[in-house]
Amino acid sequence: VQDLLPFLQISTMTTWHEVGRWFWNLAVDRLKADEELKKKVRDLTENAETPTDKLRAIHDWVIKNIRYLGIEFGRNGYQPHRVETTFKALYGDCKDTAALLVAMLKEAGIDARMVLLRTVPAGRVEPDCLPAPNLFNHAIACVPDCEGREYWLDGTTDYHRLGEVPYADEGARVLVIEENGGRFGRQKGAHGHKAD
Repeated sequence: VQDLLPFLQISTMTTWHEVGRWFWNLAVDRLKADEELKKKVRDLTENAETPTDKLRAIHDWVIKNIRYLGIEFGRNGYQPHRVETTFKALYGDCKDTAALLVAMLKEAGIDARMVLLRTVPAGRVEPDCLPAPNLFNHAIACVPDCEGREYWLDGTTDYHRLGEVPYADEGARVLVIEENGGRFGRQKGAHGHKAD
């Protein structure tokens, strides 16, 4: 049984694009790989024959080696840690693992984006809802095109192969973060379907 209660929503942002730009500005300086991380990417991908092989090597390394630990106080409720911090500590929350995936993939020459997501059990976010960052409760990564296929990557899971995402991510509302803003849509599944 689900209780339905009225609630008041307030936001200083007027569009999803603006929410995306706000998050991008929080995250952009956190996505720079240092020399140690660059070397790790080279080591992981040196035997890769295709871009998908590179993607798989990086994805598998992150989900097997970065332990999920959510400590989200103050600004860290929204802002990821620097990727070299997550890499060296071998733990991070969902924003940290998404940022690390994006940074490593970009270093390997693969276009990747951070994604804010509202998990399915948390309820729907309607397209006409007042845009606000606090409507999202999870962060993942997206590769818009790797050899003709789109991939959604959840760095907090240990049990999903490349091309699979947890049930709570399937069909969820997302905000794909881009350099100049965000694109609101839906995660349509793990098997290469585009967000609307």
